[in-house]
Amino acid sequence: MPDYPLGLQGRPFPYHVKTTADHWWPKGLQRLWVDQDGYVSLINPCGEVKSAKPPQKGSSKTGFAHKRGGHKLQFGVSPWNHTFEPDFEKIDNAGPPILKHIAKQLEGGDEVLFGPSEVERTTNTLIKLCFSLMVRSPAFRYLYSRSGELFGLGYNEETGKANIQQFWSFASQIDLKKCNSGNLLLLHAENSEFCFGDGLYDTIFSRPVSWRPQGMHWVADLIGDAFIPLLPNVCAYLYFLRGGFGSKIQLFPVTSNIVKEVNTLTQIYSKEQLFFRAVCPTLTPEYRRREHLMVSTGQIPLIEMLRTRVS
Repeated sequence: MPDYPLGLQGRPFPYHVKTTADHWWPKGLQRLWVDQDGYVSLINPCGEVKSAKPPQKGSSKTGFAHKRGGHKLQFGVSPWNHTFEPDFEKIDNAGPPILKHIAKQLEGGDEVLFGPSEVERTTNTLIKLCFSLMVRSPAFRYLYSRSGELFGLGYNEETGKANIQQFWSFASQIDLKKCNSGNLLLLHAENSEFCFGDGLYDTIFSRPVSWRPQGMHWVADLIGDAFIPLLPNVCAYLYFLRGGFGSKIQLFPVTSNIVKEVNTLTQIYSKEQLFFRAVCPTLTPEYRRREHLMVSTGQIPLIEMLRTRVS
């Protein structure tokens, strides 16, 4: 059966947009999380594990971490119908080669990840990749699908999708040189592994972003932090604060206890999909609740410690 309404004589309505499997965890990143046999694994809140080989580049297979029509906005018979899945194509192509390079450098024991001429470009690309993963996250979609509740309205996933597009449209264009001070701390685990979920700890885009004047221009007033697992042994800790400009990157080795703390935060925000390479995470009571939860207000010792590393 077709996935769109039919008009007279069985013809598609005008302005139809095809429904596709839109990924919130790009296939190019999934391929970086495979084990020695080429599989990436998913564990649900019941403890059931499913493993599969991510689709090869150029394959039409969907793989994990997608939602049909997840980046499609449909307004009935309207010229405004569209999909914004292609908006992520540029960053999805730019991110994986950098992460492959990082993985190779770390495997060889080299702590100098990039040459001086490459640092700014790669740092900006990695930060934009983190932005894209944050706003595509199902937890982000869920949060903004509920935004109408403040006005007595119900859950509306179209509102959530519209916010994904809106946030990415400006996040992808932010000039990080003029933005608040951005710190990208790459947490490197040698003897343990991070997990990636359908929710991410994020206090940057989980609230409205304001803009402030700077001369004749307006710049994004980004504040807050986030954890974004990028590789099984590398998690980005992204921290923005006022009082400076530009972005910097730093490699920071972490213990298995810190990895466990980060994985616990990921499970709080995740609902039903938790991915790993070889080390299956210990499931927390929060993840078993099958809800997109959030950390209650208050200081988190891990974050306070990491902030001192970038200040």
